[in-house]
Amino acid sequence: MNCFTKIKRPLFWSVWLLLLLTVPLGAQPAKHTFVRLGVEDGLSSTEVHTLLQDRYGFIWIGTADGLNLYDGYRFTPYQRKPFDSTSISANATTALYEDRQGTLWIGTVHGLSRMNAQERAAGRFQQFLHDPANPQSLSANIISAICEDADGNLWIATRGGGLNRFDQSQNIFVHYRREPGNPFGLNDDIVLTLHRDRDGVLWVGTARGGLQKFDPSTQQFTTFTWQHPSFLPHYEQYPPAVFAFIDSLCAVQVPLAAVLQAGDGKDRTVKFDLPEDSIVLVIATGEALEPPLFDFAWLEREGESVWQMRHAHSKHGGGAAKNRIAIARLYLRAGAYALRYRSDDSHSSQKWNAWPPHRPELWGAQIFRLNADGAGKIAPLLRQACRPSALSHAQVNAIIDDPQPGSRTLWIATAHGLNRFDTVTETFSHYFPDSKNAAAEANFITALAADDSGGLWIGTMAGVLRFDIKANRFVNPSETFEYGAPPRGNINTLITDHTGILWVGEGSGGLHKLVPRKFSHHLLPEGGPSNQILAIYQDKKNSLWLGTAAGLVRYDRSSTRTRNFKHDPANPNSLRAGPVSFIHADQSGNFWIGTWGGGLSRFTPATDKFVHYHFDPRDPSSLSSNFLHCVAEDNNGMLWIGTAGGLNRFDPHSGRAQRFLHDPNDPQSIPANEVFSLLVDRSGALWAGTALGGLSKFDPVTGRCQNYVHDPNDRSSLSNRTVTALHQDRSGTLWIGTYSGGLCALQRDKNGDEKFINYMVDSGLPSNKIQAILEDEEGRLWLSTNNGVARFDPITKNVRRYTVQDGLQHAQFFRNAAWRNAAGEMFFGGSNGFNSFFPAQIRDDPRPAPVVLTQFKKFDHVQRFDRPLAVIENIALRYDENFFSFEFVALDYAGAENVQYAYKLEGLDQDWRYCGEQRIATYTNVDPGEYVFRVKASNHDGVWHERGASIEIAIAPPFWQTAWFFLASLGATMLTAYALFQYRLRAQVRKSLELERVRFLEREKVREQIARDYHDEMGHKITKIGLFSELLTRNVNGIARELKEHLDKVLEASQSLALDARDFIWALNPEKDSLYETCLHLQEFGNTLFEESEINFQVQGLSEASAHVKLNMEWKRHLTLLFKEGMNNVLKHARCKNVVLEIEIQHGNLQMSLADDGVGLAPINGHVRNGAGVGLENMKRRAQLLHGQLEIESPEGKGTTIRFLSALPINGY
Repeated sequence: MNCFTKIKRPLFWSVWLLLLLTVPLGAQPAKHTFVRLGVEDGLSSTEVHTLLQDRYGFIWIGTADGLNLYDGYRFTPYQRKPFDSTSISANATTALYEDRQGTLWIGTVHGLSRMNAQERAAGRFQQFLHDPANPQSLSANIISAICEDADGNLWIATRGGGLNRFDQSQNIFVHYRREPGNPFGLNDDIVLTLHRDRDGVLWVGTARGGLQKFDPSTQQFTTFTWQHPSFLPHYEQYPPAVFAFIDSLCAVQVPLAAVLQAGDGKDRTVKFDLPEDSIVLVIATGEALEPPLFDFAWLEREGESVWQMRHAHSKHGGGAAKNRIAIARLYLRAGAYALRYRSDDSHSSQKWNAWPPHRPELWGAQIFRLNADGAGKIAPLLRQACRPSALSHAQVNAIIDDPQPGSRTLWIATAHGLNRFDTVTETFSHYFPDSKNAAAEANFITALAADDSGGLWIGTMAGVLRFDIKANRFVNPSETFEYGAPPRGNINTLITDHTGILWVGEGSGGLHKLVPRKFSHHLLPEGGPSNQILAIYQDKKNSLWLGTAAGLVRYDRSSTRTRNFKHDPANPNSLRAGPVSFIHADQSGNFWIGTWGGGLSRFTPATDKFVHYHFDPRDPSSLSSNFLHCVAEDNNGMLWIGTAGGLNRFDPHSGRAQRFLHDPNDPQSIPANEVFSLLVDRSGALWAGTALGGLSKFDPVTGRCQNYVHDPNDRSSLSNRTVTALHQDRSGTLWIGTYSGGLCALQRDKNGDEKFINYMVDSGLPSNKIQAILEDEEGRLWLSTNNGVARFDPITKNVRRYTVQDGLQHAQFFRNAAWRNAAGEMFFGGSNGFNSFFPAQIRDDPRPAPVVLTQFKKFDHVQRFDRPLAVIENIALRYDENFFSFEFVALDYAGAENVQYAYKLEGLDQDWRYCGEQRIATYTNVDPGEYVFRVKASNHDGVWHERGASIEIAIAPPFWQTAWFFLASLGATMLTAYALFQYRLRAQVRKSLELERVRFLEREKVREQIARDYHDEMGHKITKIGLFSELLTRNVNGIARELKEHLDKVLEASQSLALDARDFIWALNPEKDSLYETCLHLQEFGNTLFEESEINFQVQGLSEASAHVKLNMEWKRHLTLLFKEGMNNVLKHARCKNVVLEIEIQHGNLQMSLADDGVGLAPINGHVRNGAGVGLENMKRRAQLLHGQLEIESPEGKGTTIRFLSALPINGY
């Protein structure tokens, strides 16, 4: 927070900033970049007062012109709206706090504002303001700090109104104000900061009263005050060992005399006798001032003063400054003594007008006798003195816990220095950023924050510092901030977020975040040749040699000193003019410097001179060009130099060169004269990469080349005509970097034929222009390109890309500007300095970025809920609300621009939809149903948070698609169809019945006519035949025997035919089509059949009710013949006395049985009785034709029962 008094800034920060800018190549163990966010980025004001990260991960920024919510992409401002009581109470936001329920409390210069879950979803606030007429309102409107204690009480600090405890259940504020004369009350109404430590203790920092601790059980404050250095001698105290000695003395002795707890301005004297010479201890506590206004204790012997309590001989008794304690070891002779004590009337025991002493029970005077041992122990203790432990200043601006686990230490920011406070021993230690200048603005500590590594970030009136707790020292910014100007103004607030990023709120410079970077970025000192690094080499002495666009630089990494080598026209032994394109140290220790336009130079460190070699058109043994690209040294110590005018073999000893040029008529010559890259492989072969000529494998012995060219029609050929980089890996594979064709690997297939495998942007590379290739200890290739750096794994083919956000000097790197030293450290140069790194230390951040749903729209209109969308579990929509969208964000503040997103709607999408940096998902015409919307995101290093965020979506179908409507519709349809079916069926039945009735009537009429005609004609004729046959038999006498037998047969046949004709006529007669008539017919048949026998025939169960059971002709015929067959069998074979035909109708079923009491159907000699078997088969066949069953029961000797069972036909059928 801001402080009250500002002092003139010293040169302190300027010196540190100068160091930061002029020593960029020093050791930089921590790599960070400050990124500034201001009004141009959407922040409502550059005057930042307070910061907070909420439980979801959003950053809240309180400024002089409104509250801002930041998600890594944009700021959402909340500002005061005139005449709107639901807006924030004031634009100037001074304090932020999130309580355990997730409610956001905002302190402003005009009251307190609250934003709970419902209010946050609606973008509204509830205001709490000071009301002079309401003693239970806020005590003052200017809020400086907010905190929640262990019991869930909310505490609000104000400037001028003291401290408030907010009772949320009753919406009332309990005030704690400064009470003069109350040593246990709040000691200042200007409260600047509040802090609840890890033990739950509430600490209060004030503007003028130092540090206070609040005890909720007693409602009292304990004060830890500030003491000015000039007053420290006045505050000297006796060591704790003295008071331990007094406590042990009091435990075993009664004082010789004592005047204790004296008060109310009384003057008391206690007399005592000392019978012998003794050593005594006098202890007096009181208000002893200087100059002396009162002497509070005297010791007299017979009227003469022996000892007096004076300020000069006393020490501070703790508490108020005027509390003094005097302890003296005296040798007294035997005699009568008086101990006198006079007390103040306004500051005395139980009536303190300021803070009481540390040992109020000793207030007064008392005297003890000492033995020799005690006298010996106390003497050296009284000669000791300890300076009090106190705050370094009365103004406390910030308080935080020590970040080390288990620590009971507080760190306190004051207007003069940093304080470490041990809450157990209640001792302070002081630290000053600028110990030589007490008035330095850097000593005015305004804010504190702890980082993940156990250190402290310190906000001052002169910028940001870091304090190393383990080393007990402030860290120079040049050791911490690698690149990006740190804030240098008045720092109002600091926080570290959940991922360890430091956020800095500056008084006028806006918001800053300190983002860690993977790569160290180095710039040359101001005044150096150039920051365009074209070549890099590290020698055996740990010095870096840097080729720039304007000369050569040697940097001693041990001493951090640099030396520039430039062309001096007056000095022929100086470096030749032109950009330095390569640096090479040969086996003899000489440095060979290639330049663009200045030829080749040899630098010998011993002589500190350059010797030059250049193109001479008159000398064919000179270099073929002064424009040099690259160099390689072979196993014979020869230097191979690629130039813009051909390949050269240079002899370092003779200084002569052999040229190898392109010959269009010789396909085995070098394919082009401009040679960009060279490599001597492990076999000693020389590889040359050319511009527009492809790749060449050169045989130094024959001078012949095997050339590899680009063939657009052959995908296994070299991917580009220009080769920019060459590298042979540990497996022997040759890797080729090209100008615009990406990376190539030269390999052999199964047949031994050479082919190229190409990797380009579509394989994951950041660019198809490869500038340099290095290999790390794990066999991975590091590629500098025209669009950043890439790490390529030859085994898995995975590519990891790195950008400027990772700390790269620029997206553009230069060809051949790469080096790997013996320790494995890599260097890549480009247009803005160079990067150095150890590949093993380049690790991806494994922490996933939390994904939060931020907005839901229907038909492109934002929807409001009663809670933040992030905590809502499901959304219900109508069927016509099927056009909707979600907005979401991954809260990754280290590199939001690198975050990738994917989403899907489960129930609709089969797979994830990867949408890159897009943070909105839109769906249209979604069918009713149950869905789950899911979104996930990567962090800035590409690590995906697979869990992400999700929300259920339920789209209700229209009523005509609901289950109940479907069932109702189905039921109605089925009922309608059934009704239509029944209607048509009844119509068809009626039509069929009518047709059948007509047919039936016609048939019955025909049957009736046939029966009548047959009866009249056939019956009459058959009767006549029988009559004439009988008359003939009676009237003819003496007829031959044979003729008589024939006449008898004719008569018998005519009688049988007459019976059959009668049965036929009966069956044909429709009036007889009932079960009743059928049974009567059988009864008549039985009566006739058994009439001449001795068998008694009966019919049972026959009733006229069976007349309603209609039978068709088939039923009548088969049923009649079935039982006639049975009766005939009884007559022929049963040898019975009784036969019963029984008829029973039940539930539409017919049961008829014929039972006799004869001999049964037991076989005789293994065979059924003659004729019975055939008759039974006929009966079974007729039962089957009637779809019935025939059951025969015939126990031997107990008669036979034949039972027919069948369902009765409906309407005769």
